[in-house]
Parts: sequence; C-alpha cells; structure tokens
Amino acid sequence: MNAAAPARRVRMLRLAAADAGAANRGAFLIEDALRTASLPGGDGGRLLLIRRLALGHIRPGQSAASVALAIEQGVWRLGGTLIHGADPAAVDSSVVYFRDRAEAATELALRLAQGRDTGAWFWPLAVPGWQPAASVADGLRAALRATLAAAPGPAAVVALAGTLHQRGHLSALLAVLQPDDGPALLAACGWSPAEPAPASARVEHVSSQHWRPLLAHWLAVWGVTDPRSLWLAAIAVACQRPDAIADPALPAQAARLAQAFAPSVNRPGLASLARPLSASAPSEAFNEPADDAGVSHVSPREVLKAARRGRPNTSPAATLARLDGPPAGADRPRAEAFPAPSEAAVSQPAQVESWLAGAVTTPWAGLYLLLPLLERLDMGEMLAAQPHLAAAGLPGRVLFAVARRLRIPVDDAALSPLPRPRLWRAPGPFAVPASWFEGWAVSQLSLRRMTGRPGVRVLSADGLPLALWRGRAPEVVRARLSAVDSDATARLARRPALSPRSDLAFLVDAWVRALCRWLAGYTTLTLRDLVGRAGLVAATRTHLDVYFEHAQADVRIRRAGLDLDPGWLPWFGRVVAYHYG
Repeated sequence: MNAAAPARRVRMLRLAAADAGAANRGAFLIEDALRTASLPGGDGGRLLLIRRLALGHIRPGQSAASVALAIEQGVWRLGGTLIHGADPAAVDSSVVYFRDRAEAATELALRLAQGRDTGAWFWPLAVPGWQPAASVADGLRAALRATLAAAPGPAAVVALAGTLHQRGHLSALLAVLQPDDGPALLAACGWSPAEPAPASARVEHVSSQHWRPLLAHWLAVWGVTDPRSLWLAAIAVACQRPDAIADPALPAQAARLAQAFAPSVNRPGLASLARPLSASAPSEAFNEPADDAGVSHVSPREVLKAARRGRPNTSPAATLARLDGPPAGADRPRAEAFPAPSEAAVSQPAQVESWLAGAVTTPWAGLYLLLPLLERLDMGEMLAAQPHLAAAGLPGRVLFAVARRLRIPVDDAALSPLPRPRLWRAPGPFAVPASWFEGWAVSQLSLRRMTGRPGVRVLSADGLPLALWRGRAPEVVRARLSAVDSDATARLARRPALSPRSDLAFLVDAWVRALCRWLAGYTTLTLRDLVGRAGLVAATRTHLDVYFEHAQADVRIRRAGLDLDPGWLPWFGRVVAYHYG
C-alpha cells in the first residue's frame, strides 16, 4: 500500500465461493478496492471503525473500481448510525469514529482511570495492543504506547497527558511509570537531554492552579534527577505552549523548571504533597524518595546528566516495546494505588460531538494553505537553528500578521486553532534561512543601523529584512558577505538608520514579505486570493483538517503544490490535511 495512502485494515473477511480460485479473486478485488475507496475521513486524521459491512454479490469479472463503489455505498448506508466512541450508544453502533488515534487512546485511558466500562467491541481496534482482559496498569501503558506510535508522536503524548490532567486523572498514568520508562519516554518524544539553560535564562511560566501542585508532588515522589521528572516538566511546558514540542531548548527549560519546583516540596503547606494522599496507596508503588534525599539542592545540570546516564541505547521499536510492561520482576501498581493529589478529581463528561467535531466555518480557511509554503521556505530549519524564535511562537505570529494585513477579524473562526501571541518579545538576533540569501548579490544588500538601539545592525535586500544582530554577525551573514573580499566590484550599500522596532517585528515582517514575493514569483495569486477561501476548519490537539468545496479546486494552487497534504509539521505541532468534497 502507498505510504501516503490511508491505512485500511480488515480484521475478518468472509467469502462464499464455488472454489478456492474464485475466493482468492474476490479477496484480491476487495484489497485493491480498499486502496482507492473514498471513505469519510479516510484521508485525514479521523479514525473510522466499522463492525461489519456487507458487500453483496461480487462477480468474478468485476473490476476493483466497482467493488470500491460498493464499499463506499455500504459505508454511507451505515452513516446514519455513525456515533462518536465516547457516546454511550456507541456500543450498539455499527460504525464508530474518533477525531484521531490520540483521542481514542485518551478516551480509553480516561475510562480505565475512572473505572468505567471498556467492554465495547471497538476498543481493541481503536487502541492497538490493548485487550479487555488487561489490567488497568497495562491498559494505561497500552494507551501511552499507542500515542507514541501515532503520526504526531510527541504531540499525541502531550494531548494525552493534557487531557488526563484537565480531567483530574493524570496521576493514574504517572503512577504506572517505572524508573526505566523515563529515558524511553524522553527518547520517543525526541527530547534528548542537552546542556541546561544559563541561570539567567527565563523559566517557563506554569499555571499554579493547574500544574504546580502536580509537579511538586511527582518531583518529590520520583526525585528531581529522575528522567520521569524531566519528561513530566517538559509535558507541562508543552501543554501550555504547544509550539515548544519541537523546540530543541525544551529539555533545558524543563530541567530549570524541575529545579525551580524542587524547593517547594519542603515548604510549609506543601509538605503533604510529598507523599500520596490516598491511605490505601502502597508507598512502594510510587518509588518514594527518603526524607534526606536532598531534592531541594539539585541543579539543572545534574537533572540533565541523570537523564543522559539513563538514556537507552535502543531502536525506536525497542523504545515502544519498553512500554509493553514493567521490567521483569517489577511490581505492577494496583488499580487502587492511583492517587489524584492536587488535581481536580471531579469527573467531567466527555464531549460527544458530530463527525466534523469542532469544525468551524470561515471565509478565510485558505489561511492554512500557507503552511506548505512556510515549510518550503524552511521555517523548520530556521527554528531548529535558532530555538529562541521557536519559543516566541514565530509560525503563529506570521499567520496572525497575515490576518492583520488582510484585515481578518481577530474573532474569526479561522484563527481559533492558533495560540494567541503572548506579549513577551523574544530578544536576540535572527537570520533568515540560508536559502533566502541565494537570490541576492552582495551589491543588492544594504546594512542599516537602528535609531535608539546602539550596536544593532539590520541586513536587508530590496526592503526584505534578512538578519538582525548586535556585535558579531551571524555565520550565514558572514559567509554571504565574504564575497565582498573576492569581488572588487561588490559593495555593501549603507542606508539611513531605521526607526526603532522589536527584533520579532522585523522577523515577522520579513516572513510576510517573503510569502507575498513567492506567490507573485511562482503563481498569479495574491495573498488575498489564496487566503480568502471559504471552508471548514477542524482542529484537535494533534490534527488540523481543512475542508473546501470541490468547486474551489484551483489549478494555480495545485500546480504550486500548496494544497498537497504537508502531513506532520513539527514546528506547527500538528498533522495537517486538506480535503475537497
């Protein structure tokens, strides 16, 4: 099957035929038909589970296309009973759906933690590796393993942890994690421990109402140097700042956050958080540190060193397999050992939504057709090389700047999936991706100072900002300007000083200008032509699906490849897909 094609799996196929050859022919026809059949949500993040589907009579000379049509018609006939997996009526439905695989794993984890029924027919299909006979601990580990195996990877894990925490049940999942799981989780999420941020670095703000008590409890239970503590701190940051998932500086920020919480476990009023609140919870299930563990005197560097020492040298497959169960000889935590300290233990009913759950209508759905263009212009490369720009939420700021340019109302539904830009302005230099410099000769570049900001230099080309720095120029700028020495005729123009602006404002302006110039150079579209397209936008924590009417298909957009599914975009934190119907 094509790697880009949606996965369709048949658990059991029943065929009645005159002989084995006819049965094999029917099986091949159905296999080919499933590759091409258009099923609702089949090319996006939606998970569709069908209990049984009758295809009727299949003739030996029938084509795969006609069988695909029969499959489509059969599914649509069942569409009237299509129900979300969280709906109590789903157990009797022939077709069940989830918005994505992460939601299915999260809903199963919630039900296990709450002691609710998980005997419906679709759960083993929705969460691979889970069986109804499994224990609660094994079920929670299976849900975590399923999220790690999903396309969004770390974003799905953050979605799982964030939803469990919001519902007051994250402690149930944390209680089943074994010491060896910490390094495996860090590796699976791509959060390799690195050098910690300097002492003067900004520590991510974490809401005291939602995350602080939980962090204080589990850092006291595990110890600040435990890799599980670093992983949990990274989850807390990523839940409140989704763009941090792909930020290379996230482990260092998480280490500083963990160290910042260490002294709190010994402060009056928080001492009770250092041990489980449930009297029935056995202490050995929590690996509780001794009172003289000294957790309040651990530096961020020691946190990261401990995580590096425990880093497993395994393949990704082995990393996932590690979560199949606790190490040999380890005691499995019992269901009654799950505490909920410092979390709102009130169970909230799951939201039962329609097939296009959360989808909103907007005349500006084309805003997200800019995502493939941002990827093509090396947004990911830039953020990986300059992590402080990822921390500033640059992709979202660029899309908001486009919205302001086109006068899209701030409350328009098109902007609802984007995190609102914070007032914090990221200090520091920047340089656009190296590919941007290739189209400019040195004689076309200009160097300018900035009024009121001594030492600041701005390099631009034809009004397009390319770099801003103070002191030593970035390497990409130095490499480009070295051409001055080899070309006697090349000169760097010096222009009048610029009015004072923030570093981030210059960078966002550069990206918006680059988008406009690319569209003008490679298409006949303007920014308004591309963005001003009505459609539906459906966003989850891990997926973004944009739906357009088939009449809106535009050969100019297709020729430029701007409506081809970009898939998983780490710097955007979601799997992105476009649909025409």
